[in-house]
Amino acid sequence: MKLNVRITLIVGLLLVVVRAVAMGAVAVWQIRQTGKMVVSRIEKLATVPLHGYERTAVEGRNPFALNRWSEKRDFIRSQVQTAVSVLKRA
Repeated sequence: MKLNVRITLIVGLLLVVVRAVAMGAVAVWQIRQTGKMVVSRIEKLATVPLHGYERTAVEGRNPFALNRWSEKRDFIRSQVQTAVSVLKRA
């Protein structure tokens, strides 16, 4: 092989390796950010007593409480599913 071909191949392989490392770093960063976001949202929702919403809604004192409680429950369920799927991919 000529020297020019070798240099071209080495530069090409180097670019492929650099791109792979950069993509891996971005993927790890995104997974960590998603995990932090999920944890912070779950912690934020954990401060609100969901059982109180359910009890109030069942008793009929607050007509919007049942809807709010079900939204929070569905949100937490979807966040947990998202976190699990992200962890399975990693």
